[in-house]
Amino acid sequence: MTTRKSGILLFAALFLLSVSSAFAMGNLESGAVAEIDEQFYKKEIFDFTAKSQFQAKNQIHVVIDFYAEWCGPCKMMAPVIEELAKEYAGRIQFLKVDAEKQRRLAAVHGVTGYPTVFFIPAGATEGEVAATSGYIGREDFERAFKDIFFNEENDGE
Repeated sequence: MTTRKSGILLFAALFLLSVSSAFAMGNLESGAVAEIDEQFYKKEIFDFTAKSQFQAKNQIHVVIDFYAEWCGPCKMMAPVIEELAKEYAGRIQFLKVDAEKQRRLAAVHGVTGYPTVFFIPAGATEGEVAATSGYIGREDFERAFKDIFFNEENDGE
């Protein structure tokens, strides 16, 4: 009976893990901002424990907001990101990382201040990723999208 319970618990844990990963990627179409952790990042963006040279796995442009719950500028920027996520649904995946809870992921990216936003073009290599620290407004995001994601050199949009 104990073996059966263990098997059921293992199945339930694996199911929940797969559902949470699918949920984050499923938010792409809905225009929601998905909260992610290190495990999701390694699976869907880049596994920094397996490779040293950055090569993004994402097939769509990604914006990752590293934030902290106590951060005033982060709270001011959150509604801007949520609005942009709806507007760019299907073209840009918006993700957020609680840097206080995901310290290793933040450290790997050199995040020392909040908010820090990464712009990762689809399939990007290390030199193609851009980042900025501090509050940025809608106009700054849109300029970054144009310069980093939707310029003629990247994808002709």
